[in-house]
Amino acid sequence: MRALLTMITIAALGCGGGKAKPPANGGTDASSEEEARADHHRHHHQGGFAMLIELSLDSLHPTEKQIVELGKIRSDLNDKMIPAKTAERAVLVALADGIRAGAIDRAALDARMSALKAAAENLYDNVADALDALHRLLTPEQRAALVDKISTHFEAWHRANAHPKHDDRGGHLARLQRELKLSDKQVDTIRASFIAAMQDAPKFDREQADAHIKEFGTAFASDHFEAHSIHAPLAPLMAVWGITRTVRFYESVEPALTPEQREKLAQDLHRRGK
Repeated sequence: MRALLTMITIAALGCGGGKAKPPANGGTDASSEEEARADHHRHHHQGGFAMLIELSLDSLHPTEKQIVELGKIRSDLNDKMIPAKTAERAVLVALADGIRAGAIDRAALDARMSALKAAAENLYDNVADALDALHRLLTPEQRAALVDKISTHFEAWHRANAHPKHDDRGGHLARLQRELKLSDKQVDTIRASFIAAMQDAPKFDREQADAHIKEFGTAFASDHFEAHSIHAPLAPLMAVWGITRTVRFYESVEPALTPEQREKLAQDLHRRGK
């Protein structure tokens, strides 16, 4: 559970509390909103419970007295997540540099991925006090609502990062095709390469993740909650799984691109790494 809390603390706050963008046409099409949410979660692999918690806070309708304290808690969480955010951004920058050069340095990526894992492993101990403060601040109804929202955001994270179809059958690859104007032949080549690259990848244990979320939810919704009493290595697992999938995806993409497409993709990854 410790890691899962970490995951939440990192990812959403890793994005500075940003929300998924609305559909470009200004509408509220459900599929467009789901794709935007998935794309948002796909950009933040360092996170865990903190990400999910932070994303869920705005749905709680806090009182005036709570608003000030919530702001302090958010600020504390953001400060504690800086090492993890920095570590993930370093991976994205290394990917961008490799794509631009036409040769991704896997050794450099592995070192930066290890740094991300270490940051995720250390995060929970750093944010546990903030989670305790959040529990004390919220009413029972708000705590229950937060737990429900956490499950919703975790489902979005899982679909964006742990479900094959979002990369090899639409989702991320489909978006990339639109942005880079990939040909059907390029898409087929990337898809085949990515499927092969993921054959030996560790499987994400959804059953274990659900069990940890349930454990946290039960504890947080109760009247008595101590973050330090909850322990599990899930946050590093999620951080590593997400970034591993990202790296293997872009390693599959890069050889199929033209120089112009590599430059455009590199610029996008550099922006995300800032």
